[in-house]
Amino acid sequence: MRITAIFWQSHVTMLDRASRDVPDVTLDLFASKTLDADEDAFAAMAASLARAEAVVVYRSGEAVWSRIETALADVPPSVPVVCLSHDPSLWAQSSVPLPVVRRCYDYVVYGGRENFANLLRTVAGLVRGDAFADAPPAVRQPWEGLWHPKAPQASFADREAFDAWHAGYLAAKGLADAPRVGMLFSRHFWVNDNAAPEAAIIDCLEAEGLAVVPLFSHGVRDANIGNLGSLAAARAVFAPAAGRRPIEALVKLSTFFLGREHGAADDGRQAAGGVELFTDLNVPVFQPVVSTSRSLEEWQADPQGLGSEVAWMVAMPEFEGVVEPLFVGGVSRDGTSGSGASLENPRARAGTLPTPGQAGGPLGGPAPRSRERPQGCLHFAQQPLRLGGSDRRRRGQARFPGNPWPASWPPCGRPATTWTSPHPARRSSTTS
Repeated sequence: MRITAIFWQSHVTMLDRASRDVPDVTLDLFASKTLDADEDAFAAMAASLARAEAVVVYRSGEAVWSRIETALADVPPSVPVVCLSHDPSLWAQSSVPLPVVRRCYDYVVYGGRENFANLLRTVAGLVRGDAFADAPPAVRQPWEGLWHPKAPQASFADREAFDAWHAGYLAAKGLADAPRVGMLFSRHFWVNDNAAPEAAIIDCLEAEGLAVVPLFSHGVRDANIGNLGSLAAARAVFAPAAGRRPIEALVKLSTFFLGREHGAADDGRQAAGGVELFTDLNVPVFQPVVSTSRSLEEWQADPQGLGSEVAWMVAMPEFEGVVEPLFVGGVSRDGTSGSGASLENPRARAGTLPTPGQAGGPLGGPAPRSRERPQGCLHFAQQPLRLGGSDRRRRGQARFPGNPWPASWPPCGRPATTWTSPHPARRSSTTS
Protein backbone atom coordinates (compact mmCIF):
# COMPACT_ATOMS: atom_id res chain seq x y z
CA MET A 1 0.00 0.00 0.00
CA ARG A 2 1.36 3.41 -0.98
CA ILE A 3 0.92 6.36 1.39
CA THR A 4 2.06 9.92 0.63
CA ALA A 5 3.01 11.93 3.71
CA ILE A 6 3.91 15.64 3.93
CA PHE A 7 5.23 16.72 7.33
CA TRP A 8 7.48 19.15 9.13
CA GLN A 9 11.16 18.37 8.69
CA SER A 10 11.36 17.69 12.43
CA HIS A 11 9.07 14.65 11.99
CA VAL A 12 10.60 13.22 8.84
CA THR A 13 13.36 10.96 10.17
CA MET A 14 11.13 9.45 12.87
CA LEU A 15 8.39 8.79 10.30
CA ASP A 16 10.94 7.21 7.99
CA ARG A 17 12.20 5.01 10.81
CA ALA A 18 8.69 4.05 11.90
CA SER A 19 7.78 3.03 8.34
CA ARG A 20 10.25 0.15 8.66
CA ASP A 21 7.95 -1.30 11.33
CA VAL A 22 4.99 -1.34 8.90
CA PRO A 23 6.21 -3.56 6.05
CA ASP A 24 2.94 -3.49 4.11
CA VAL A 25 3.23 0.29 3.61
CA THR A 26 5.33 1.99 0.94
CA LEU A 27 5.84 5.52 2.20
CA ASP A 28 6.50 8.53 -0.04
CA LEU A 29 7.65 11.09 2.51
CA PHE A 30 8.20 14.81 1.93
CA ALA A 31 9.21 17.69 4.21
CA SER A 32 7.24 20.88 3.61
CA LYS A 33 10.44 22.91 3.96
CA THR A 34 12.04 20.96 1.11
CA LEU A 35 8.99 21.46 -1.10
CA ASP A 36 9.28 25.20 -0.56
CA ALA A 37 12.90 25.27 -1.75
CA ASP A 38 13.13 22.54 -4.39
CA GLU A 39 10.92 22.50 -7.48
CA ASP A 40 12.04 18.97 -8.38
CA ALA A 41 10.91 17.78 -4.96
CA PHE A 42 7.57 19.53 -5.44
CA ALA A 43 7.09 17.82 -8.80
CA ALA A 44 7.93 14.46 -7.18
CA MET A 45 5.36 15.17 -4.46
CA ALA A 46 2.67 15.95 -7.04
CA ALA A 47 3.47 12.73 -8.90
CA SER A 48 3.30 10.80 -5.63
CA LEU A 49 -0.16 12.23 -4.85
CA ALA A 50 -1.37 11.03 -8.24
CA ARG A 51 -0.58 7.39 -7.38
CA ALA A 52 -1.22 7.45 -3.62
CA GLU A 53 -3.75 5.13 -2.02
CA ALA A 54 -3.88 7.35 1.07
CA VAL A 55 -2.52 10.77 2.06
CA VAL A 56 -1.56 12.15 5.48
CA VAL A 57 -0.23 15.67 5.95
CA TYR A 58 0.73 17.93 8.83
CA ARG A 59 -0.48 21.37 7.80
CA SER A 60 1.78 24.18 9.00
CA GLY A 61 2.17 27.85 8.22
CA GLU A 62 4.72 27.91 5.41
CA ALA A 63 3.74 29.82 2.30
CA VAL A 64 4.24 26.69 0.18
CA TRP A 65 1.04 25.22 1.64
CA SER A 66 -1.12 27.22 -0.75
CA ARG A 67 0.55 25.30 -3.60
CA ILE A 68 0.37 22.00 -1.74
CA GLU A 69 -3.36 22.48 -1.17
CA THR A 70 -3.83 23.04 -4.90
CA ALA A 71 -2.10 19.71 -5.55
CA LEU A 72 -4.20 18.00 -2.85
CA ALA A 73 -7.37 19.21 -4.58
CA ASP A 74 -6.57 16.85 -7.46
CA VAL A 75 -6.52 13.77 -5.20
CA PRO A 76 -9.53 11.55 -6.12
CA PRO A 77 -12.38 11.55 -3.57
CA SER A 78 -11.92 7.80 -3.10
CA VAL A 79 -8.44 8.34 -1.60
CA PRO A 80 -8.51 8.97 2.18
CA VAL A 81 -6.86 12.28 3.14
CA VAL A 82 -5.90 12.96 6.78
CA CYS A 83 -5.01 16.61 7.44
CA LEU A 84 -3.37 17.23 10.83
CA SER A 85 -2.38 20.57 12.34
CA HIS A 86 -1.87 22.29 15.68
CA ASP A 87 -4.87 24.37 14.55
CA PRO A 88 -7.91 22.04 14.82
CA SER A 89 -9.89 24.16 12.35
CA LEU A 90 -7.64 22.78 9.60
CA TRP A 91 -8.62 19.19 10.41
CA ALA A 92 -11.76 19.87 8.36
CA GLN A 93 -9.62 19.57 5.22
CA SER A 94 -9.58 15.82 5.89
CA SER A 95 -11.86 13.47 3.98
CA VAL A 96 -12.21 11.07 6.93
CA PRO A 97 -14.24 11.36 10.17
CA LEU A 98 -12.88 13.77 12.78
CA PRO A 99 -12.41 11.04 15.46
CA VAL A 100 -9.92 9.40 13.10
CA VAL A 101 -8.13 12.72 12.62
CA ARG A 102 -8.02 13.25 16.39
CA ARG A 103 -6.47 9.82 16.95
CA CYS A 104 -3.86 10.46 14.26
CA TYR A 105 -3.07 13.86 15.76
CA ASP A 106 -2.53 12.24 19.16
CA TYR A 107 0.02 9.89 17.60
CA VAL A 108 2.01 12.88 16.32
CA VAL A 109 1.70 15.00 19.48
CA TYR A 110 2.78 12.23 21.85
CA GLY A 111 5.52 11.26 19.39
CA GLY A 112 8.01 8.42 19.31
CA ARG A 113 8.52 5.48 17.00
CA GLU A 114 5.59 3.35 18.16
CA ASN A 115 3.11 6.21 17.80
CA PHE A 116 4.31 7.11 14.31
CA ALA A 117 4.12 3.45 13.27
CA ASN A 118 0.54 3.33 14.57
CA LEU A 119 -0.20 6.48 12.57
CA LEU A 120 0.81 4.68 9.38
CA ARG A 121 -1.13 1.55 10.37
CA THR A 122 -4.27 3.59 11.05
CA VAL A 123 -4.03 5.44 7.73
CA ALA A 124 -3.47 2.13 5.92
CA GLY A 125 -6.53 0.75 7.72
CA LEU A 126 -8.65 3.48 6.16
CA VAL A 127 -7.85 2.01 2.75
CA ARG A 128 -8.47 -1.58 3.83
CA GLY A 129 -11.73 -0.66 5.55
CA ASP A 130 -10.51 -1.71 9.00
CA ALA A 131 -12.74 -0.80 11.93
CA PHE A 132 -11.48 2.41 13.53
CA ALA A 133 -12.27 0.94 16.94
CA ASP A 134 -9.37 -1.45 16.39
CA ALA A 135 -6.84 1.40 16.09
CA PRO A 136 -4.70 1.48 19.25
CA PRO A 137 -4.71 4.63 21.37
CA ALA A 138 -1.60 6.79 21.41
CA VAL A 139 1.18 5.67 23.73
CA ARG A 140 1.15 8.27 26.50
CA GLN A 141 4.69 9.57 26.76
CA PRO A 142 5.50 11.98 29.63
CA TRP A 143 5.26 15.69 28.85
CA GLU A 144 8.19 16.51 31.08
CA GLY A 145 10.82 14.57 32.97
CA LEU A 146 14.51 14.17 33.71
CA TRP A 147 16.82 12.30 31.37
CA HIS A 148 20.44 11.29 31.12
CA PRO A 149 22.11 9.47 28.20
CA LYS A 150 23.71 6.95 30.58
CA ALA A 151 20.61 6.23 32.63
CA PRO A 152 19.07 2.73 32.49
CA GLN A 153 15.58 4.11 31.84
CA ALA A 154 14.09 6.53 29.35
CA SER A 155 13.16 9.22 31.90
CA PHE A 156 12.54 10.02 35.56
CA ALA A 157 9.31 11.58 36.79
CA ASP A 158 10.86 13.94 39.34
CA ARG A 159 14.12 15.24 40.77
CA GLU A 160 14.07 12.84 43.69
CA ALA A 161 13.88 9.75 41.45
CA PHE A 162 16.59 11.17 39.21
CA ASP A 163 18.87 12.01 42.14
CA ALA A 164 18.49 8.48 43.52
CA TRP A 165 20.02 7.08 40.32
CA HIS A 166 22.34 10.03 39.67
CA ALA A 167 24.07 9.71 43.06
CA GLY A 168 25.54 6.31 42.21
CA TYR A 169 26.48 7.41 38.70
CA LEU A 170 28.30 10.50 39.98
CA ALA A 171 30.07 8.56 42.71
CA ALA A 172 31.44 6.12 40.12
CA LYS A 173 32.78 9.07 38.09
CA GLY A 174 34.25 10.86 41.08
CA LEU A 175 31.67 13.67 40.79
CA ALA A 176 29.67 13.12 43.95
CA ASP A 177 30.55 16.58 45.28
CA ALA A 178 30.58 18.31 41.89
CA PRO A 179 28.59 21.53 41.37
CA ARG A 180 25.16 20.86 39.86
CA VAL A 181 24.27 22.44 36.53
CA GLY A 182 20.69 22.41 35.31
CA MET A 183 19.83 21.83 31.64
CA LEU A 184 16.45 22.62 30.06
CA PHE A 185 15.65 21.30 26.57
CA SER A 186 12.68 20.46 24.37
CA ARG A 187 10.67 17.29 24.86
CA HIS A 188 10.49 16.96 21.07
CA PHE A 189 14.15 15.94 20.94
CA TRP A 190 13.79 13.46 23.79
CA VAL A 191 10.65 11.71 22.56
CA ASN A 192 12.05 11.36 19.04
CA ASP A 193 15.42 9.99 20.24
CA ASN A 194 17.12 13.08 18.89
CA ALA A 195 19.12 14.43 21.83
CA ALA A 196 22.70 13.93 20.65
CA PRO A 197 23.70 17.62 21.04
CA GLU A 198 22.30 17.57 24.56
CA ALA A 199 24.24 14.38 25.30
CA ALA A 200 27.42 15.96 23.93
CA ILE A 201 27.03 19.01 26.17
CA ILE A 202 26.49 16.73 29.19
CA ASP A 203 29.68 14.85 28.32
CA CYS A 204 31.63 18.09 28.03
CA LEU A 205 30.43 19.48 31.34
CA GLU A 206 31.02 16.20 33.17
CA ALA A 207 34.54 16.15 31.76
CA GLU A 208 34.97 19.59 33.35
CA GLY A 209 33.95 18.25 36.76
CA LEU A 210 30.30 19.37 36.71
CA ALA A 211 27.20 17.26 37.40
CA VAL A 212 24.33 17.94 34.97
CA VAL A 213 20.63 17.71 35.81
CA PRO A 214 18.87 17.57 32.40
CA LEU A 215 15.14 18.37 32.21
CA PHE A 216 13.00 18.04 29.09
CA SER A 217 9.64 19.74 28.78
CA HIS A 218 6.82 20.35 26.31
CA GLY A 219 7.32 24.09 26.19
CA VAL A 220 3.76 25.38 25.87
CA ARG A 221 1.52 24.94 28.90
CA ASP A 222 -1.75 23.51 27.63
CA ALA A 223 -4.65 22.69 29.94
CA ASN A 224 -6.08 20.41 27.25
CA ILE A 225 -3.20 17.93 27.60
CA GLY A 226 -2.36 18.54 31.27
CA ASN A 227 1.34 19.36 30.95
CA LEU A 228 3.19 21.69 33.29
CA GLY A 229 4.96 23.79 30.65
CA SER A 230 8.62 24.73 30.82
CA LEU A 231 8.25 27.39 33.50
CA ALA A 232 6.49 25.22 36.10
CA ALA A 233 8.62 22.19 35.24
CA ALA A 234 11.83 24.18 35.70
CA ARG A 235 10.66 25.50 39.05
CA ALA A 236 9.75 22.00 40.23
CA VAL A 237 13.18 20.59 39.31
CA PHE A 238 15.64 23.45 39.75
CA ALA A 239 14.27 25.56 42.61
CA PRO A 240 16.04 25.04 45.96
CA ALA A 241 14.38 22.42 48.16
CA ALA A 242 15.19 20.53 51.32
CA GLY A 243 17.43 17.50 50.73
CA ARG A 244 18.35 18.61 47.23
CA ARG A 245 21.65 19.96 45.90
CA PRO A 246 20.92 23.37 44.34
CA ILE A 247 22.02 24.08 40.82
CA GLU A 248 24.82 26.62 40.38
CA ALA A 249 24.20 27.36 36.69
CA LEU A 250 21.53 26.70 34.06
CA VAL A 251 22.05 25.69 30.42
CA LYS A 252 18.87 26.76 28.62
CA LEU A 253 18.47 25.02 25.26
CA SER A 254 14.78 25.89 24.95
CA THR A 255 14.15 28.95 22.80
CA PHE A 256 10.61 30.30 23.10
CA PHE A 257 9.36 31.99 26.26
CA LEU A 258 9.32 29.65 29.26
CA GLY A 259 5.91 30.98 30.28
CA ARG A 260 4.17 30.27 26.97
CA GLU A 261 0.49 29.40 27.25
CA HIS A 262 -1.56 27.60 24.61
CA GLY A 263 -3.49 30.12 22.55
CA ALA A 264 -1.59 33.17 23.84
CA ALA A 265 0.46 35.44 21.62
CA ASP A 266 4.26 35.14 21.72
CA ASP A 267 4.82 38.69 22.93
CA GLY A 268 6.96 40.17 25.66
CA ARG A 269 4.28 39.74 28.32
CA GLN A 270 4.95 36.00 28.40
CA ALA A 271 8.61 36.67 29.24
CA ALA A 272 7.83 37.86 32.77
CA GLY A 273 7.68 34.34 34.21
CA GLY A 274 11.12 33.46 32.85
CA VAL A 275 12.63 36.65 34.25
CA GLU A 276 11.14 35.90 37.66
CA LEU A 277 12.42 32.29 37.58
CA PHE A 278 15.96 33.28 36.64
CA THR A 279 16.01 36.01 39.27
CA ASP A 280 14.85 33.55 41.93
CA LEU A 281 17.41 30.92 40.89
CA ASN A 282 20.14 33.60 40.99
CA VAL A 283 22.63 31.56 38.92
CA PRO A 284 24.40 32.11 35.58
CA VAL A 285 22.18 31.21 32.61
CA PHE A 286 23.76 30.03 29.34
CA GLN A 287 21.91 29.90 26.01
CA PRO A 288 23.48 27.45 23.52
CA VAL A 289 22.07 27.57 19.99
CA VAL A 290 21.58 24.45 17.86
CA SER A 291 20.29 25.54 14.47
CA THR A 292 17.32 23.50 13.30
CA SER A 293 17.50 24.62 9.68
CA ARG A 294 21.14 25.15 8.75
CA SER A 295 24.13 22.88 8.60
CA LEU A 296 27.34 23.97 10.26
CA GLU A 297 28.86 24.63 6.87
CA GLU A 298 25.88 26.75 5.80
CA TRP A 299 26.05 28.75 9.01
CA GLN A 300 29.78 29.35 8.65
CA ALA A 301 29.46 30.40 5.01
CA ASP A 302 26.48 32.75 5.40
CA PRO A 303 27.26 36.32 6.56
CA GLN A 304 23.73 36.43 8.02
CA GLY A 305 24.49 33.47 10.27
CA LEU A 306 21.26 32.18 11.80
CA GLY A 307 18.93 34.05 9.46
CA SER A 308 15.28 33.90 10.53
CA GLU A 309 16.12 31.71 13.55
CA VAL A 310 17.43 34.85 15.26
CA ALA A 311 13.81 35.66 16.17
CA TRP A 312 13.29 32.73 18.56
CA MET A 313 16.87 31.71 19.33
CA VAL A 314 18.24 35.18 20.12
CA ALA A 315 15.52 37.84 20.33
CA MET A 316 12.96 35.93 22.41
CA PRO A 317 15.50 34.77 25.04
CA GLU A 318 16.64 38.39 25.37
CA PHE A 319 13.14 39.32 26.58
CA GLU A 320 13.82 36.97 29.50
CA GLY A 321 17.23 38.52 30.15
CA VAL A 322 19.24 35.73 28.48
CA VAL A 323 21.84 37.34 26.23
CA GLU A 324 25.00 36.50 24.29
CA PRO A 325 24.10 33.00 22.98
CA LEU A 326 26.58 30.30 22.03
CA PHE A 327 26.39 28.58 18.64
CA VAL A 328 27.13 24.92 19.33
CA GLY A 329 25.45 22.89 16.58
CA GLY A 330 23.44 22.62 13.39
CA VAL A 331 21.84 19.98 11.20
CA SER A 332 23.66 17.44 9.08
CA ARG A 333 22.39 16.47 5.66
CA ASP A 334 22.21 12.69 5.87
CA GLY A 335 21.10 12.02 2.33
CA THR A 336 17.88 10.49 1.11
CA SER A 337 15.94 7.79 2.91
CA GLY A 338 14.26 4.78 1.39
CA SER A 339 11.01 6.74 1.54
CA GLY A 340 12.42 9.46 -0.69
CA ALA A 341 12.72 12.07 2.06
CA SER A 342 15.75 14.26 2.56
CA LEU A 343 16.98 13.49 6.07
CA GLU A 344 18.44 16.04 8.45
CA ASN A 345 19.93 15.27 11.85
CA PRO A 346 21.23 17.84 14.34
CA ARG A 347 24.88 17.49 15.25
CA ALA A 348 27.13 19.14 17.77
CA ARG A 349 29.85 21.44 16.55
CA ALA A 350 33.10 19.52 16.59
CA GLY A 351 36.64 20.71 17.20
CA THR A 352 40.12 19.30 17.44
CA LEU A 353 40.99 16.94 20.25
CA PRO A 354 43.40 18.71 22.61
CA THR A 355 46.01 17.09 24.76
CA PRO A 356 45.56 17.78 28.49
CA GLY A 357 46.22 21.39 29.31
CA GLN A 358 46.16 22.55 25.68
CA ALA A 359 43.56 24.65 23.95
CA GLY A 360 41.72 23.30 20.96
CA GLY A 361 42.36 24.09 17.34
CA PRO A 362 40.59 26.55 15.04
CA LEU A 363 36.85 27.00 15.28
CA GLY A 364 35.11 24.24 13.42
CA GLY A 365 38.05 21.79 13.53
CA PRO A 366 37.52 18.49 11.74
CA ALA A 367 34.15 17.66 10.22
CA PRO A 368 31.46 17.44 12.92
CA ARG A 369 29.89 14.03 13.43
CA SER A 370 26.25 13.28 12.76
CA ARG A 371 24.04 11.70 15.41
CA GLU A 372 24.52 8.20 14.02
CA ARG A 373 28.31 8.36 14.30
CA PRO A 374 30.53 8.70 17.37
CA GLN A 375 30.54 12.22 18.72
CA GLY A 376 33.66 14.28 18.50
CA CYS A 377 34.58 17.19 20.72
CA LEU A 378 32.26 20.08 21.34
CA HIS A 379 33.27 23.73 21.44
CA PHE A 380 31.53 25.42 24.34
CA ALA A 381 33.51 28.60 24.75
CA GLN A 382 33.29 32.03 23.14
CA GLN A 383 31.90 30.94 19.79
CA PRO A 384 31.21 33.74 17.29
CA LEU A 385 27.50 34.16 16.62
CA ARG A 386 26.83 36.00 13.38
CA LEU A 387 23.94 38.43 13.57
CA GLY A 388 23.09 40.77 10.73
CA GLY A 389 26.39 40.23 8.96
CA SER A 390 28.66 40.85 11.95
CA ASP A 391 30.82 38.45 13.94
CA ARG A 392 30.56 38.83 17.69
CA ARG A 393 32.33 36.94 20.45
CA ARG A 394 29.48 35.95 22.71
CA ARG A 395 29.48 33.79 25.80
CA GLY A 396 25.81 32.95 26.34
CA GLN A 397 25.42 34.37 29.81
CA ALA A 398 22.62 36.17 31.62
CA ARG A 399 23.10 38.35 34.69
CA PHE A 400 20.47 39.13 37.27
CA PRO A 401 20.39 41.34 40.36
CA GLY A 402 22.30 39.87 43.27
CA ASN A 403 24.16 37.45 41.01
CA PRO A 404 27.81 38.50 41.31
CA TRP A 405 29.28 35.47 39.53
CA PRO A 406 32.63 36.16 37.88
CA ALA A 407 32.99 36.61 34.15
CA SER A 408 35.47 33.74 34.19
CA TRP A 409 32.93 31.23 35.51
CA PRO A 410 33.76 27.88 33.82
CA PRO A 411 33.49 26.62 31.22
CA CYS A 412 32.37 29.49 29.01
CA GLY A 413 34.54 32.26 30.35
CA ARG A 414 37.90 30.77 29.33
CA PRO A 415 39.67 30.82 25.96
CA ALA A 416 38.14 28.59 23.30
CA THR A 417 38.87 24.97 23.98
CA THR A 418 37.28 21.59 23.45
CA TRP A 419 36.25 18.67 25.59
CA THR A 420 36.17 15.03 24.62
CA SER A 421 32.87 13.19 24.42
CA PRO A 422 33.65 9.84 26.06
CA HIS A 423 30.91 7.78 24.48
CA PRO A 424 29.35 7.46 21.00
CA ALA A 425 26.02 9.09 20.33
CA ARG A 426 23.22 6.55 20.50
CA ARG A 427 20.30 8.42 19.04
CA SER A 428 19.33 9.58 15.59
CA SER A 429 16.38 11.51 14.25
CA THR A 430 15.61 14.89 12.77
CA THR A 431 14.54 18.31 13.72
CA SER A 432 13.69 21.49 11.99
